[in-house]
Amino acid sequence: MTQQRSYRVQRDGDDFLYLWDDYGIGVGVTQLYESHHDLYGQIVVMSTLPDQPGRLHKSRLNLDSARSRKTLVTELRTRVKEATIPWDDIFEVACVYTEEQYRAGPPVINLAQEGVVSQDYLVEPLLPEDTITILFGDGGVGKSYVSMMLALAVQTGSRLPAGLKVKRKTNVLYLDWESYKEDQVERFGSLLLGMNIDWPEAFWYRSQSQTIRNDASYLRAEVSRRDIGLVVIDSLGPASGGNLREEETAIAAMNALRSLGTTCLVLAHVAKHDPLPGANGSSRPTPLGSVMFQNLARSTWELRKSDSAEASTLQLGLYHRKSNRGRIEPRPIGLTFGFEGGIGTGQTLMVTPRNLDVGDVAELAARGSISFRLQSALREGARTTTELADELGCKEDTVYRVLRRRTDLFTLIEGGQGRGKSSMWGLLAVERKEAG
Repeated sequence: MTQQRSYRVQRDGDDFLYLWDDYGIGVGVTQLYESHHDLYGQIVVMSTLPDQPGRLHKSRLNLDSARSRKTLVTELRTRVKEATIPWDDIFEVACVYTEEQYRAGPPVINLAQEGVVSQDYLVEPLLPEDTITILFGDGGVGKSYVSMMLALAVQTGSRLPAGLKVKRKTNVLYLDWESYKEDQVERFGSLLLGMNIDWPEAFWYRSQSQTIRNDASYLRAEVSRRDIGLVVIDSLGPASGGNLREEETAIAAMNALRSLGTTCLVLAHVAKHDPLPGANGSSRPTPLGSVMFQNLARSTWELRKSDSAEASTLQLGLYHRKSNRGRIEPRPIGLTFGFEGGIGTGQTLMVTPRNLDVGDVAELAARGSISFRLQSALREGARTTTELADELGCKEDTVYRVLRRRTDLFTLIEGGQGRGKSSMWGLLAVERKEAG
């Protein structure tokens, strides 16, 4: 390479901008993707030359191909009058450096020198920081309202119901494969009214059509450029593309999400209508598609709604189904969304989220963990393990094992010195209150 003047590099995610101020030349390399082991990108050449200002060239270029670079250099030498510009050196720098940085990945670190760090949350206990959380449930259950509520609270630092706590205010990017801008603007505005939040200066939104894998390079640049701390994916199926039951589809989508380098809340549909958790022969509910979606998420939550609520109300239960770090939250999170106004009323739609005690709604309480359901069953007084097993639809041994393990919740009142022998149990908190 011949001697050349200094240059500057600016990077936002996978977008690179190279500036040779002395020559009045800038080269942008964006929209990177790999195909057949070669790296491609969009090249834009800009000029501040007095007689040729503005864009000189724009094309798709194979960064690994010396022949492609040579063709581009020949074209620019013909087009640009300034003969002293070292085009060969410029594109050697832009292409080689971009490829090295794109393929470098994170560095190898010495884990032994890293301190132990406690779990950080963006929204406690729902969204662990800098990782992927999947919120899954049936269509029409209210996932978009829950996600928009969380996104608005994170963007504005506002308070949330149901014990949810925003730990850090940050910018949000809402990526939408399912709805349209008009739908989201209405949902956005109705929740601002219901949550009594002033209209924020910014709330980033993008209507999506490409898969997350194909769009990852552009989105990484947006996350970096706009300092995004939370990305909402609505929803996982169209964002992934392909056959959701294939591991390759799931791994590609989850790797693309992880590459965004920020907290991701991913909405998904439920795999099937499972029996009650813990019931005989049941399995834990999971997101629709390959098991790799569940495996590669840090945390997953199931969303259920009550079918017995009034038409103007959504009664929801959030159930923690998986956690890679820390315990599974034993108690469901309850939320109520109240709807006022809207089409045909002459009033602006207002949606207000409030607390809900899941234990007060039988069909939502039935979806909770066995320990939670035992607490609900014992609220009205002591019961035998046989009675509890019949009510919960579980094996009596399972009921006995949970009662024995959760000494912080339950107390043995009489009888039963082992499995297979019915015994009487009550709530520890109730017993202490009565004793006092």
